[in-house]
Amino acid sequence: MQAWIFQAKPEQYEIKNIRENQQETWLVTRYRREMGKGDIVFFWRAGDRHERQIYGWGQILDGEPREIDNWGYGVRVEYRHRFDHFISVDDLEHAGVLTDNLILRMPIGTNFRVSQQELDKLARLIASKGEESPMPSRTGRGTEEEPV
Repeated sequence: MQAWIFQAKPEQYEIKNIRENQQETWLVTRYRREMGKGDIVFFWRAGDRHERQIYGWGQILDGEPREIDNWGYGVRVEYRHRFDHFISVDDLEHAGVLTDNLILRMPIGTNFRVSQQELDKLARLIASKGEESPMPSRTGRGTEEEPV
């Protein structure tokens, strides 16, 4: 299982409005050959520092990205959890999470890889905020079941 960050520009898509169990197709501009069904996706909003946050997480439903007419490649995702307490850039930096990831260093593009080490740290940070994590964490918070 892999993990990804999908970034939304507010002028193109308002990520603040995601709803749990909602399904959508997201543009895949890179790493498409590495994405697969069940991969975890974190949904990130681009913009000013106070708006740049993770708003929730979900999972890829497709086996692999598919070509979509006049658009490029896309994957179907399902939003599994929308955070009540969004994970801000300040939260990430304070916890030392994603500090080397391109989403913080050079946030250009739609898709960003999350390493296993980053995923573990991010899952613990999410759980520490009292939010449902996509993976069981050492704090005991997280999903009861393994992701699909």
